Amino acid sequence: MPDTHRTCEVCGIKERHLTEKRFFARFPLDVNRCKQWVKMVGKEDLAYLQVHMLHDLKHVCEAHFSRRDFTKSKKRLKKRAVPKLNLTLPPLRDEILLQFLQLNSQADVTPQGQFEVQAVPCTSMPTSSSQSSSLEKNVTKGSQRKESESQIRKRKLEDVDVTPRKRKLLSELRKTKCTLASLKKSAKLIDNLSSEFLKEIVTSALINQKRKSQGKRWTIKNKISALAIFKRSPKAYRYLRYLAPFPSIKTLQKLMKKIPVEPGLNTAVLDHLKKLAPIKKIRAKLCSLVFDEIALKERLTYSEATDKVEGFIDYGYERKDELANHALVFMLQGIGRKIKQPLAFYFIRGTVSSEKLAVLIKDIIKEITNSGFQVLSTICDQAPTNMGALSLLKEWNNGGHNYFEFENKKIYIIYDIPHLLKSLRNNFLKQGFLKMGELKGQWSHLVEVEERNRNFLYLSKLKSTHVQPKYRAKMKVKYAAQIFSQTVAAVLKLLATNVENVHRSDEILQTALLIEKFNKLFDYTNGPSGHADVKKGIRENVSAKTDHLAVWTEYRKQLSTLTFFNHNGVEAKNVKCVQGYIISLKSLRDIWLEVQDLGYKYLNLRQLNQDALENLFGLIRQHGQTNKHPTCSTFIAAMKTSIISGLTAPHSKNSNCEEDKKELMTDFHDLVFGFKDEDDQGQDINESPSHVSTENENEEDNPVLSIPEEEEYKEIVCDLAKISNQPVVYISGYLASVILKKNDCQVCRETLTVADPEENKIYDLIKLREWWQDKKCLTYPSLQLCQTVHTAVTNFEQFCIPNLHNNNICQWTITIFYSNCNTEWLCINHRQQMSDLLFTKLALMLIRRQCQIINLKQVSKEEDLADANKRGQQYGVSR
Repeated sequence: MPDTHRTCEVCGIKERHLTEKRFFARFPLDVNRCKQWVKMVGKEDLAYLQVHMLHDLKHVCEAHFSRRDFTKSKKRLKKRAVPKLNLTLPPLRDEILLQFLQLNSQADVTPQGQFEVQAVPCTSMPTSSSQSSSLEKNVTKGSQRKESESQIRKRKLEDVDVTPRKRKLLSELRKTKCTLASLKKSAKLIDNLSSEFLKEIVTSALINQKRKSQGKRWTIKNKISALAIFKRSPKAYRYLRYLAPFPSIKTLQKLMKKIPVEPGLNTAVLDHLKKLAPIKKIRAKLCSLVFDEIALKERLTYSEATDKVEGFIDYGYERKDELANHALVFMLQGIGRKIKQPLAFYFIRGTVSSEKLAVLIKDIIKEITNSGFQVLSTICDQAPTNMGALSLLKEWNNGGHNYFEFENKKIYIIYDIPHLLKSLRNNFLKQGFLKMGELKGQWSHLVEVEERNRNFLYLSKLKSTHVQPKYRAKMKVKYAAQIFSQTVAAVLKLLATNVENVHRSDEILQTALLIEKFNKLFDYTNGPSGHADVKKGIRENVSAKTDHLAVWTEYRKQLSTLTFFNHNGVEAKNVKCVQGYIISLKSLRDIWLEVQDLGYKYLNLRQLNQDALENLFGLIRQHGQTNKHPTCSTFIAAMKTSIISGLTAPHSKNSNCEEDKKELMTDFHDLVFGFKDEDDQGQDINESPSHVSTENENEEDNPVLSIPEEEEYKEIVCDLAKISNQPVVYISGYLASVILKKNDCQVCRETLTVADPEENKIYDLIKLREWWQDKKCLTYPSLQLCQTVHTAVTNFEQFCIPNLHNNNICQWTITIFYSNCNTEWLCINHRQQMSDLLFTKLALMLIRRQCQIINLKQVSKEEDLADANKRGQQYGVSR
């Protein structure tokens, strides 16, 4: 029970006489604070009482304190609070307060605030002001010393004479302090973890420890890390969820929907670049446009999020009714900074035409320029389409030998150096002989080196795949770089000095010198991968102190004399890699001279190849268990995950290129913030098509069939009783069961189903699929429902299948159903709701089924082709 006998020492009001609850504060135990309270209250009698008696017996009500004296909870006073309002007596004099200090100077404060009082005189001789001030200081220091927490912790609970309740509270307080100390120590250990991933796991585990599954909350870093693991191996991620707290798969799917990644130019990235451009220096805004293609599997997948079938040719603004088997990807890559950013991708079949590619390159460069960045070069391989597009750009924009112009600025053409080296190796392998200047090389010498190495030298980086590459080994750049290496040149020189090869020593030595030249050419054009890879005077970044300009000029002259020929002496014509190397060398020279004028101290040549784009392709193939040959759908999903994770992943040892170590220009927040959620942007697919805007808004574009007002019962039964239409009846029963799960209306049930199918032949398939013949468990649809579904299926085959590649295919299909199907027979009260659900479910089912049919045809074609290749291999015909 609360103490109702408390009385305010200032205004004299008693708590038991109050009609409303009022706060009464005790006098503080601290001597100095208690002295201030006694002084302000103004009662002289209080000055002759000890502090513990004032604390236990005397009170001051809340009317004498300001609002600032209370804490936020309004239930406690702050430590420095002193009564100052509505005071009735003047403050006490210093002489009286001095006696109060002398009275309490002999009291010993226990840990619980109790005082052990010694006998002291009630009065004393007056002292000077200096003596009183020194006495006050001594009392303050003594009280603080006696009440220090260090001394309280050292005391044992057994030595303190307190009540059992206070002893229990002291014990709990000590346990709490120990727990807090342990938590602080654990928090320091977490902060000292070197892995940010482990920090996030431990932190999220502590936060979500006692929360239910629906109440757990995750940070963006948690979700990004979890998504990277899930995309790498869903099975491993499900196992990790048993061992540690990780977000659910549904949470990761919601995160994926927030990333705006669709075929075409990514406007979200361009908007972010416009915000970055004003705060960047001109040297940081120079970049290269890199583009290449990745092979895709021909498959169709319907996406509810975008309401379109993925797998057709798609340029973003235009779609075609052809299956795509490649993705053309454009990436922005910094020249002075190690940054990269995927800008656009397009789904194409085979390869895009040179005219189309030239237009795409020009449009993308225009958008980049409008965003504030400057494209200084284009980087690609020597595919015929790429070379044709760049030639067209030179014709359209007053270009030169190694550049084309855009808005009076030169954009230099660079062919990917690793690809050029691989092409040199392939031509040398195919023809068998090459000549550059006065030197002549033979591929047979390299084959001999590999044989000697296999039997005697045992060099680990020289195998049969280097001199006799087959299939995918021909696509590996590392094999070409390792065959044109200093090690192979050294072995050739050793072979030339052998006594057995005296008559061939000059030929072998010339091959060794050519290998050395190609190795030096690759080092001077590709540069080092990092500080550890630098070799002074051989492999280093371009600077004013290096001799790159002189070496590039010399190699341009030597490469102009490079020819390949076979053992009959027939020279190979139209060797594109030689001319590509000459163009690239001239472009590297011009780029260095241009950036040097802008203040560049050095030029990193690794920023002028397409390793970053190749690593992106490798990252996409790593996502999922069987994503080595991705489809259009899995390509988009992998692209989203790669962007969310910042294009970072463990670099594969078998990768076709080295790790580029470039950072993404935009992160997840840049792409998501400022954009509405996908649920807000798109129309719900379950909404009425009358409220949905489709591409074909004109009535003339929507095919309308005449609906018969009445149809004879026998004609309906005979039509649906055909074997070809039996699946329609079964599908109608399935749709009726789905619709009636959330509908208790008896009228709706009677219109959608038949209680007693009797001996009607249209239900033969449903009857045969019953588990028990003596009772009916499946749903038997009504004749009106079967006829509506039959009409919808007919219209889908006639109008929707030819337009399956269009955007908003589901909404357009629903519009077709509404235009050509009769729904007047449905329940009046729920007609709109039932029609929406019926047509939406049916449209999704038919679209997915059509995608499955097309995919099965593609699988059959691939199996036939694989079988033919296998038989050709058995007979020695196939490659």
